[in-house]
Amino acid sequence: MLTALPAFESRMRKGGQKVDLFLSAGQYEQSPAPGMENDPAWLEIAAFSLKARMVDNARELAGRLAPLRGAGLSIDFAVVPGETHATGDFPAIREALRRAFGKAQP
Repeated sequence: MLTALPAFESRMRKGGQKVDLFLSAGQYEQSPAPGMENDPAWLEIAAFSLKARMVDNARELAGRLAPLRGAGLSIDFAVVPGETHATGDFPAIREALRRAFGKAQP
């Protein structure tokens, strides 16, 4: 995705396109959910989860693209409460469907 980003930014700056982008990450993608702090399953992936920086990376990408708002880009970022990397897809898909086929909910 990062390799395609400069070309995307360039196309957006040229104008003539409208893009609605919603970025999200689960609240517990970089940290254990309550009660999981000592769970062996979490501890196995903890180092990778922290290194991957899923929440931070999504937030930083939204920040990087924010200046393109005036060039036809609508961008929103949300940390989805109570979700993990494994469960965060469902709220994101629901929000994408609302944006595509109905009124977007804040």
